[in-house]
Amino acid sequence: MDGTQRYPWPGGLRLAADLPAWFPGRDAEVVDLGTGTGVVARAALDLGAARVWALDAEPAVGFADPRLTVIVHRWGEPVPVRAALVLGGDVTYRPERFPALLATIHDLLTPDGTAWLADPRGRIEDDLPALAAAAGLDLATDQRPGPYTRIRLRRRP
Repeated sequence: MDGTQRYPWPGGLRLAADLPAWFPGRDAEVVDLGTGTGVVARAALDLGAARVWALDAEPAVGFADPRLTVIVHRWGEPVPVRAALVLGGDVTYRPERFPALLATIHDLLTPDGTAWLADPRGRIEDDLPALAAAAGLDLATDQRPGPYTRIRLRRRP
């Protein structure tokens, strides 16, 4: 255990705070990728998500909810679920892991799904869009208050 899963990462906190503005509704099935303590998972549940899967190599989720399933998972391994909404705070801080991360996101998303990632930096790595395209994903970014970069990923048709 490297301790990163217990740290309150700023991108996850910002993503959780922004979630009410665009959360899809009470039937939402959500994956919180790199869940750590479960801040983003908790926000989705508080907004009425029907089901949340919290995935992390070493999850440290400190609460229980009947709609929550915590799964030990490493990027690049076969995915245990699929969802229309994948959320991830602070999962883009290790560029050497981008190919495994993007492959995992591609496999987690339903064909019409969207992944939203939050990075506390004002700019993402230059090669991330090309790596996303190679993984079969379209990538777009926008700057959010906080500040942070919000990254949207969708499967390519």
